[in-house]
Amino acid sequence: MLDLRYVLDHLDEVRTALLRRSPALAEPLNRITELGAERKRAILELEKVQRERNAASEAMAKIADKKSAEFAQMREAAKVFGAQLKELEAREKAAQEQVEELLLSLPNMPFESIPDGHTEADNRLVRTWGEKPAYDFAVKDHVDVALQAERAAPVAAHGRQRHSEPAARFGDRALEVPGPRGPIAPHQRHRREMLLAGGH
Repeated sequence: MLDLRYVLDHLDEVRTALLRRSPALAEPLNRITELGAERKRAILELEKVQRERNAASEAMAKIADKKSAEFAQMREAAKVFGAQLKELEAREKAAQEQVEELLLSLPNMPFESIPDGHTEADNRLVRTWGEKPAYDFAVKDHVDVALQAERAAPVAAHGRQRHSEPAARFGDRALEVPGPRGPIAPHQRHRREMLLAGGH
């Protein structure tokens, strides 16, 4: 997440960088700027009221007669400070939460050396390693290979041949047979047959 202080101090730089990626990504910056200013005003007013409250508390401490009208008047005024502080703290918190939510929607700024573009064809080749292999057949995309492997996945069924890679490897041993704790895998069945035949 981008830092709020950095965004506000380098607004033009951040806007230019995000515009390289997409104009829509830079749209939240205006609202972030407004909320940042609102948060700053709330903090400044909060600090001012805190100073006034502290000064009033010091003045109250100097009054010898705590039952005097002057002391009672200042004590009532102190209650106003408390309400003001609560309101300002709420304003600052609300602005901060909204800013953080908007900052989370912003992506990182791209490096200056990265070329602008919209597809992988716009990428710039930096370096290569090794030689690209050549095949005498059409190479499938990795997604197509994964989908083909998924369609060829074996279906677990008691006593039925699995028409997949295990069947090619194990032959008639690639059968799932019932066991006391569920189907027995091919290698488990083979091991069981060896033990029953006296093998090791």
